[in-house]
Amino acid sequence: MLSCPTADGDKITIPIAVIVPKVRWRLQGFDEIQYDQWLDGVEEELWIGDWIKAQELFLLVEMPWFYTGEVFLVLPGNSVSVKNGKIQDRKVRFDLKALEDKLRAGPPLETITISLKDTQTKIPNIPLFTVRTRWQAEKIKCFHYPEGGTVRLDVSWKEKGKANQKTARLWYLSGDRPRLIQQQLVPQDVQEATFISTAIEVKSGKYLVHLEPYDPWSSRRICPKLNDPNTAIIEIVTKTPEKVVILRSVTVDAHHSYSLKQGSYKVQIIGKVINQKLPDNIDVEDIDHVLIAPFNENWFVGNLEVVGVPEVIAHLTDTNPVKFEYDTQKHIVTSIEDRHGEGAMYCFECNMLFWCQETNLRHKHKIYGPIEEFRVVWESE
Repeated sequence: MLSCPTADGDKITIPIAVIVPKVRWRLQGFDEIQYDQWLDGVEEELWIGDWIKAQELFLLVEMPWFYTGEVFLVLPGNSVSVKNGKIQDRKVRFDLKALEDKLRAGPPLETITISLKDTQTKIPNIPLFTVRTRWQAEKIKCFHYPEGGTVRLDVSWKEKGKANQKTARLWYLSGDRPRLIQQQLVPQDVQEATFISTAIEVKSGKYLVHLEPYDPWSSRRICPKLNDPNTAIIEIVTKTPEKVVILRSVTVDAHHSYSLKQGSYKVQIIGKVINQKLPDNIDVEDIDHVLIAPFNENWFVGNLEVVGVPEVIAHLTDTNPVKFEYDTQKHIVTSIEDRHGEGAMYCFECNMLFWCQETNLRHKHKIYGPIEEFRVVWESE
């Protein structure tokens, strides 16, 4: 509205209509209903797979009435410019099927633009729509659920583009040679997968989840790089099923073995000494003062539980965790130490095991040790 004052102080309001020239476009030969009309905005994405399926596909561009110059179709990512013929009835037409190879060889997301050039007008790169040339997974989420003797990994993602089937693979990143744990096919409309394995197969460590469209002609199973598209890294910490070792008897020399009271001494296994370190996430009081020597490498670590021996029970806080060496060939424990590195001692008269810092017994009996051979039995809990 245009307002003008008059000589006598009145005001005249005049409505004004302004014609804004627009470039409109539509697709011809495409099944999608939304493109079977004239559009004057920028559409987010077309999928190259739908594009390829069309028998023919033309882009029609309608120009403003006054424009008589040339129209160029431009693929900015490929620096490709396609000149069309003259404008007829304010419209120009481009054959999009001729661009398939250029699109698939270019970036995963290509913007289709036109530029206008005549003697007076030079307008470069008017965006019309974008084309996704490669399937892509994003916002990949992984959730790890330990379930007793099994490990479940739930994976979900959002997709860009379409694929009839997707392949989801789980890789274990062990050093320089990744190992494929599992793979499965996922239907087109599904954007989640679940991997279920035994706790033995899935060890603690870093894993890579990779998603890609299913290709029946490709049998290559090469682990992608860590920063490749459609991948996610997850660190899994598995808890080995708890085991219990029960001390059954001690051998003091080549001719003498002594049975211990059944169930009186047992060790709940926590893990092993690896790289001269205790297992991760171990809940032990004053853990920094647990002695780990080089020869303790690969020894089992656990909490000692004692029944019916008050003298030892009173000192368990200062004893745990214990470490012991297990001979897998002979199936015996060859040494067992407390948190201070003190070995187990045996009292003949009490038929009990003690540790060196606990020798001030009220019985004042003579003890033997440290014991270097125990007969044991393994039991799962």
